[in-house]
Amino acid sequence: MTTAAESSVELRRRLAAAPQRVFAAFAESRLVSRWLTPSPDISLTVLHFDFRVGGAYRFAYDLPDRRTVIVGGSYRAIERPSKIVFSWIIEPPDEHAGIESLVTVSIAPDGDGAELAIRHERLTLAGAVARHAEGWRGALSRLMTMLDSEEVRHGVHEDLGARVRAMLADAGAIREVKMFGGIGFMLNGNMVAGASKRGLLLRVGKDRQGEALAQPGARPMVMRGRTMEGYIYIDPPAITDESLQNWLRLAVAFVQALPPKASGANPQRKKGKR
Repeated sequence: MTTAAESSVELRRRLAAAPQRVFAAFAESRLVSRWLTPSPDISLTVLHFDFRVGGAYRFAYDLPDRRTVIVGGSYRAIERPSKIVFSWIIEPPDEHAGIESLVTVSIAPDGDGAELAIRHERLTLAGAVARHAEGWRGALSRLMTMLDSEEVRHGVHEDLGARVRAMLADAGAIREVKMFGGIGFMLNGNMVAGASKRGLLLRVGKDRQGEALAQPGARPMVMRGRTMEGYIYIDPPAITDESLQNWLRLAVAFVQALPPKASGANPQRKKGKR
């Protein structure tokens, strides 16, 4: 009888990238297609990608011998940015077709980087463990190379910006501007939040700044050696969907109490309430 340990593969890698960046590599189809393949001579085409709990994916792998292997599955659990669970089913006529296996991706902060663990289980067919272990080793090598690219580092703040944009949709009159190397969000003409590769910028007000800075991942906003009162940064590893909603709720409550500003006013220079 085959035990669970004998029918599974587990690999760990320490990555020089924040958990949010590692998570994005699994969550965005444009990134998945760049690394989730065993070797450079096997190309991956994303046929379908619906990254949500209950959503499905379907990948086509083109092999050097001109055969194509199709893999599909569905997402069972998504906990941004720490965990993804999805099924993995190879389609006929591959010799390993028809058996549903399960992949669990775990991402944990590790200093200024992240520890990634991949567990692929229910590999019950003969040769499946060795085949998938080799495949994941090759893919993780390509992932490490991709995460070092400037293009990917730049893309993470765009993902954060998209999440902030969606969560602020009902907050009021939102205008976006380029600032601090990323995207700034203005509510009624006042700065409320910003997304960049440095993390999430929030305007919480001077009275709430001390309380906010006591929370995990929060740090002061410093410009030219000067701490900006009323503003904080949240490091990317601490930004989950739940925490992002809570942080934005705090910033919106403060900014909605401020007098509206005309478009184009500089929120850093106007004196008064912070």
